[in-house]
Amino acid sequence: MSGTQGYSREEFLVEFFPDQDDRAEVEAGAERLVAVSRADRPTEMRGPAPVRAPAGGRGRIVRRGG
Repeated sequence: MSGTQGYSREEFLVEFFPDQDDRAEVEAGAERLVAVSRADRPTEMRGPAPVRAPAGGRGRIVRRGG
């Protein structure tokens, strides 16, 4: 087992960001990262966008193989 210290969220912030202004900035940045992660998650789950025909309907369907 490793000898690293386990921290609660509050203990971590107090230990590494003792200044109240720094702590508020770190918390705000973390909230933004979580929001971005949540926004991207549904997009990743949908998979790649479908390929669409060009505008105007003039695209040709090309079949490969026999």
